[in-house]
Amino acid sequence: MDAFSHAWTDVVTGSIALWFLNLQAEASNSRVFAAVFNIECAVAFFIFIFISYTLKTVFPLLAIVEDEATPDYEAVQLKDDSDLEESAEYMTSPGDEDGAIPQSRPITSSLRSTYRLLRETRGLGGLWRGLEYAVPHGILIGLIVLIMVASCSRLIGSIIGSTLISYTIASLLTVQFGVAWTHSLISEPGRNSYWHRLPPYSLAFRATALPTIVAGLAFSITEVVPHIITELIISRKHNGIGWLLIMGLRGLFYIFVAIPTTVVLVRVRASLLPEADRTIVAFDRALTLHRASGKEYMTMTDAWKSFSRAAWIRLVKLYAKIWAVSFLIYLAMCSIFAGEMFLVWFSNSH
Repeated sequence: MDAFSHAWTDVVTGSIALWFLNLQAEASNSRVFAAVFNIECAVAFFIFIFISYTLKTVFPLLAIVEDEATPDYEAVQLKDDSDLEESAEYMTSPGDEDGAIPQSRPITSSLRSTYRLLRETRGLGGLWRGLEYAVPHGILIGLIVLIMVASCSRLIGSIIGSTLISYTIASLLTVQFGVAWTHSLISEPGRNSYWHRLPPYSLAFRATALPTIVAGLAFSITEVVPHIITELIISRKHNGIGWLLIMGLRGLFYIFVAIPTTVVLVRVRASLLPEADRTIVAFDRALTLHRASGKEYMTMTDAWKSFSRAAWIRLVKLYAKIWAVSFLIYLAMCSIFAGEMFLVWFSNSH
């Protein structure tokens, strides 16, 4: 499981929480309140998907494949002369007397510009780009894992161990969908059939098998090791200090272990993008250098070395912005739901 796959955990967790709150609302005496609350739950569900998939998955993936220098690319995305003039004003430094146009910042350096780009490609549908491959990919992995865990848990002797092994095998069996999902996120919609984006399995396996295993192992370490360390330091990990320690360690492992391995996996997948496909952001030129030497794909080493220091800084800043926005949205939602549940309790108690 890579870092992007973890986003679906938020969707499932949020859905369960909304279902529980919905039961509480239906138990109230006010039918009007229950109806309003049902509408709010439906809206909240789409907000969960937007945060977990669009913000935490689509935005970072575009940042991983975008080139640092994109002076002319943004102008291609603009639709009219007013936008072009606005872009020229943005790209020209106020202190430049000669009127020279410096290189513009990457689109993914800003949440707002990234959001605008997605809206300009396919309207609201651009915010959910790639779902047509992400959903079947997730379903296939889930079915394979369930079948293998049910069959092999006794043989391996541990449900957790069998789940990790089963997930790794399932990810390797579905590497084509992982590659197609990445390509559908970063490239413009084409006229080809749905199956056209699926690369040959042998090619996808050779290119992404090792990065997939490493990314899955990194995610497992991020989830398990913080609990082990906390158990060794604090006897009762479920107290407040233990919970804070687990969250802090998970954050560190996520930044220094899960994200780097995900970057490598995404860049290797992106290097398989056909030359004829046009990306919605300026494609990092390093992702195409392997073609000059006759290679089919970028190696893990090249994927790591070619990601510049400036790109790392931009990606970390993007994640910080995403986490901050997500926290504020979740805080607002929890405050609204808590206030409404208090009103339900107060009305029922009187």
